[in-house]
Amino acid sequence: MPALAVGDGVAYVTDPRDRSITAIDLTSGEVRATGSLEQVPASLVVTNAS
Repeated sequence: MPALAVGDGVAYVTDPRDRSITAIDLTSGEVRATGSLEQVPASLVVTNAS
């Protein structure tokens, strides 16, 4: 199941099937970044958000 965390106007969404994470700007809907993960993500936490 995908995990979702939000911080500073950015949503971070994991895709366990593809072992990836995507950062989406909540104001514009634009994808800011994507990345591959070595392991299947089990959870997600945002830290250092203002």
